[in-house]
Amino acid sequence: MNCLHIIFSKDRALQLRAQLNSIKEFVTGDVEQVVLYHPSSEHEESYKQVISEFPEFKFMRQTDFRINVQTLLYELEAPYVFFTPDDGLFIRETNIDTMATPEIIRDYIFSLRLGSHLTESHPVGRKKQSLPDFLSNEDGRLTFNWNGELDWQYPLALDGHIFDTKQLLAFMCMVDYRTPTSLEVQLQNFVPMNFKKGMCDEKSHFVSIPWNVVTDEMSNLNSGIETDVFLEEFNKGKNIKVDHIYGSLPIGCHQEYELEFV
Repeated sequence: MNCLHIIFSKDRALQLRAQLNSIKEFVTGDVEQVVLYHPSSEHEESYKQVISEFPEFKFMRQTDFRINVQTLLYELEAPYVFFTPDDGLFIRETNIDTMATPEIIRDYIFSLRLGSHLTESHPVGRKKQSLPDFLSNEDGRLTFNWNGELDWQYPLALDGHIFDTKQLLAFMCMVDYRTPTSLEVQLQNFVPMNFKKGMCDEKSHFVSIPWNVVTDEMSNLNSGIETDVFLEEFNKGKNIKVDHIYGSLPIGCHQEYELEFV
């Protein structure tokens, strides 16, 4: 196994199903996919169904988030790791083996969520953000310094940045956290220690879709669609329509696409 991908999921079985389908559609490479899930009692049955639908994925029920994540990193021993929240989709062909290489990860943090079309930062109120000064490498990929604006100055993001596992694990062992949100907040203490530049493709591979929030630690901008709405549609046998999202060019790492159940 070259790379570990951990998906964080809480009370979003329908959104998780959409992401897992997008992984099957677009993601290739020597990647171990693990879903760390944390359902409330009313969402228990929906997760059981999703687990039965995707036998090729590993599922780990969350007990203690900090211990669970570090255990996965220790025991699976992949040299590289990235994370995604369950409220996002892969939107185009993504060969992880061409991104998680010793030559790249030694000097860069490769971002699956960034691309040259991202001119707006959604979490801070859809503020405009200037693009950094890009250089192109021999493979046509974009490299940049993390001294830009908003999303372009956030190297230790947990939605699609590929890290050196040992380096990230060292950071994680030095801070306290209980959820993905608090982990990402705590990791920002190490940004001054980041010596790596950024790398991404011209078009982003992953987009987060903030239709709702499931954490009480932070209230980012979102559409306010309760998880119960998604659960109700799940129980009707519905799925999230993704045709208009696949292949799109979002203007931000987070984008509120139109929601339709089919």
